[in-house]
Amino acid sequence: MGIILMPYYKNGSIEKYIIYKNIIEKVLKNYLYVYNDKGFVHSDFFPKNIILDDNMNPIIIDFEKSYYNINKNDHTYFWRDLTDFISYIKYEKDLSDIIRKHCMLNGAYNNKPTNELIDNLIKDL
Repeated sequence: MGIILMPYYKNGSIEKYIIYKNIIEKVLKNYLYVYNDKGFVHSDFFPKNIILDDNMNPIIIDFEKSYYNINKNDHTYFWRDLTDFISYIKYEKDLSDIIRKHCMLNGAYNNKPTNELIDNLIKDL
């Protein structure tokens, strides 16, 4: 394993904050983009692995378990990552129903992640 040096971000990870919808939206849309464009799967997609820059913009870090999904027909790992992320964020309301409706159900049916599916998830937050 190699080491990556990066700048210090005084805000730290999002795990210590109540996360607002606009930050969640940025995280999900960025992850959707890189997944659909490159087949990238993080595999450790938890709030501790997302830090906030000085302008409170999220930056995804810690790619030790990540990989590029060469099986373009298997989307279950993408939905598992979203389930993990949403399950552990601190939010102003309970997100259990949203996780079941948008992440677990799409994962169970192996639905291809689309802008529409992510927009519907964000709308329900």
